[in-house]
Amino acid sequence: MNLETEYKENKEIKINELIESLIKEDYLEDIIDNFKNELKKHETQREIINELKIKKDKYIKQYIEDTKFPEKLELEYLNYKALLFYFLETFTYKNMTLDFSLYNNNLNRIQKSLKTTFEEIFKNEMPIKINVNLKNFPHLIGYKDYHVEDGKKIFSKTTKDEFIKNIFYESNLTHDYELDGCDINKIQAFSWIQKTLYKPLYVFTKESLKLSNLKTDMIFVRRKNSNYHYVSLKKHLGNIENEYYINSHHHITQDEFNEKFNLNKRIYEFKFPKKEQ
Repeated sequence: MNLETEYKENKEIKINELIESLIKEDYLEDIIDNFKNELKKHETQREIINELKIKKDKYIKQYIEDTKFPEKLELEYLNYKALLFYFLETFTYKNMTLDFSLYNNNLNRIQKSLKTTFEEIFKNEMPIKINVNLKNFPHLIGYKDYHVEDGKKIFSKTTKDEFIKNIFYESNLTHDYELDGCDINKIQAFSWIQKTLYKPLYVFTKESLKLSNLKTDMIFVRRKNSNYHYVSLKKHLGNIENEYYINSHHHITQDEFNEKFNLNKRIYEFKFPKKEQ
């Protein structure tokens, strides 16, 4: 008996054991037998389809990473699963790290308080290891429990937990984002989160905010042409070490930026070469 034959027989045994443990009523046996037969008929096709799905999600992830202009991301090329995989691989599976040395070079104009601020907030934990909880994902693509239409609140069909679960079952697609109350600007700016943390134009603390209910420890701001994007980090006071809550907002105009931030209280400023902004 070769390995392939042995594998198929073992798989058949495992399937049978699982099915037998699930059967509650006799009439289910016929239904399950029919289901098994259909699976066998289409096994090759299913393998091909699954392989295509994997490649598609990899290409979409690369597409998100390579897009320099978030507003040019085409929604028709995206899906929630690819966005989720991008989130997991970028922020969860391997911890992002931030170090003061990232911002300490000859090109920048830096205020003395930056190093002190890093030490006060992050307690000399260098480099800062950023662990982001899966439940942060819906917020980063702008999921809301409701959206406003004609002055009325239209509540989402799913909770945040159900929303994430549905992604794994592929029962929701990106074109449903309006039904889910998702923010198109946040979806498009998804790829900017990491770029903004690593190459900010400004860094602020919560004391730099003029009028805002934003709960944050530090805010990293990046500019593209006349629009701003910011990412805020808030340390989560829980049992998980180095866990941070991330908030992201894109497409802020110059006027909105001036209303939100006190530029005189910035703790960091960096003049990027034009091609890197």
